[in-house]
Amino acid sequence: MGDSTDMDGDIERPNADLELELLEILPGRAQEGGADLRFVTSLGTLQARFYEAPRPRVGALWLVEAPVAGGWSELAGRLGRGLAGRGVNSLWLSPRELGSASEGVVDAVLGLEFLAAGGADTLRLCGWRRCASSALAAAALHERAAGVAVVNGGTADDGLLERLAPRPLLVVRANGGTDPSGWAARELYERAQGPKRLVDLRDASQGIEPAGEDLIELLMSWAAE
Repeated sequence: MGDSTDMDGDIERPNADLELELLEILPGRAQEGGADLRFVTSLGTLQARFYEAPRPRVGALWLVEAPVAGGWSELAGRLGRGLAGRGVNSLWLSPRELGSASEGVVDAVLGLEFLAAGGADTLRLCGWRRCASSALAAAALHERAAGVAVVNGGTADDGLLERLAPRPLLVVRANGGTDPSGWAARELYERAQGPKRLVDLRDASQGIEPAGEDLIELLMSWAAE
């Protein structure tokens, strides 16, 4: 992992009222083959877990609703260790609770900048549930973002989707979603421009929570493209 001082300073953000400054990065315990980190910012502390590849070519940011623990920890470990062997640095980040899900984009942009400072030439984001909208917005705003995936969530207006293009969009419906009819996922997919893919994995096996084996395989391939 590169020198964290390279990351200090103001982070580009869509909302000028949210001044985000990274103060320091504090290391934590090794977990599931990765390292727990705490990003101390002017707006609070972010919990994260980092999986480092020997020679990274891609940086993958995974936005989840809660600190990585339990089922999330096992999922992060499976993906993080597997992707490290394919030249992908993975950062699992839990955004702070802000006024709205979309405001979490400043935390997502900070995560992308961390991965870029670590040597990744290509950046990708995946947002789960309530974090999906933040992933969409950050991908549209960050010039080095090469693609975005959303799992069981995500909304965006037409202007943001226009700005997101031509970055590829992967929309995934998996077990545990809050949209039984699938209307929201299909509506997002149909309005999106550029390369896009809609995958329904609601019948995936439940060997690992909160994701099935089919979802792990899908996201592994997507992140390592």
